[in-house]
Amino acid sequence: MTTVSACLIVKDEAQNLPRCLASLQGVVDEIIVVDTGSTDDSCRIAESFGARVHLFAWRNDFSAARNAALEQASGDWILSLDADEELEENSRGQLLRELVSSARADGFYLTVRNLQPPGELTPWLDMQILRLFRHLPGVVFEGAIHEQVTPSLLRAGGNIQTGSLILLHYGYQLKEAQGKSRAHRNLELLQEALKITPDDPYLQYQLGATLKSLNLNEEARTVLEKALMRASDLSADVLAGTYMRLAQIYLMDDAFDSVMKNALACLHIEPDNIPALYAAALASYSLGKKKEAYTFFERLAARPEISEQDLSNIRQVMASIQTDFHVDS
Repeated sequence: MTTVSACLIVKDEAQNLPRCLASLQGVVDEIIVVDTGSTDDSCRIAESFGARVHLFAWRNDFSAARNAALEQASGDWILSLDADEELEENSRGQLLRELVSSARADGFYLTVRNLQPPGELTPWLDMQILRLFRHLPGVVFEGAIHEQVTPSLLRAGGNIQTGSLILLHYGYQLKEAQGKSRAHRNLELLQEALKITPDDPYLQYQLGATLKSLNLNEEARTVLEKALMRASDLSADVLAGTYMRLAQIYLMDDAFDSVMKNALACLHIEPDNIPALYAAALASYSLGKKKEAYTFFERLAARPEISEQDLSNIRQVMASIQTDFHVDS
């Protein structure tokens, strides 16, 4: 029978681990937890769920820790996830088994559903990330931060397909990681990584996203624009995320033409990207293109993720445009 090892790296994740590990019970054949220096009950909690815990001295390198977990795993397949994630309920059980048992692929992009903090326009943003892959020699994580296994799998001739599993990610709802601001922790690691590979567009994208989360918008814009200079080296979802964030930054500066340029580029890749639709709607309205704005608001209103309050506000704006310009409903 095809076996699956779930691999995690943790540090002071006692708050998140029970939810994560409970979602794996009866789903995978083993759980490998590499602890990088917890001072809370993370190790005890992991062991209570039947995980094999291994201690690893942290050296500011996420790939090194994840690869230590791969070395301990015995499964035919690896499911890589974080303590602040869980396997979505409908993705448990036979769905995972069927995916790996009948697979002609060597890896699967899974949907990582990034749950957003309260007050955001959309409750989640999805990204496709390689999280399920065959346990093959030489297939390892690379990069000190925002580590990826995709490059090594592709170099090994691996075939990657899109899987139907969903991982729920709660990290953006949490302000701290191991007692420290997640954004500030990531900022330090990204800056160090870019000293080694200063022209890496993926790291530039991640740095830009981190700077934006810290409201350092001018610095974020500069870095994101630099990432676009090597757009062909970025995956579609990362490229869409770059354009989306630039549209949001330009919107705060009332640079509406630049908003439209970036929002439309994002929507060309991801037609239902809610932040990009919202930016395009507001920019069109501000540029006096209210019929065009109506179309974007209409697309927003059709998205099931929109909250009732936001939907009500969008419909009020649409009604106002209809009144002023006699837009057909």
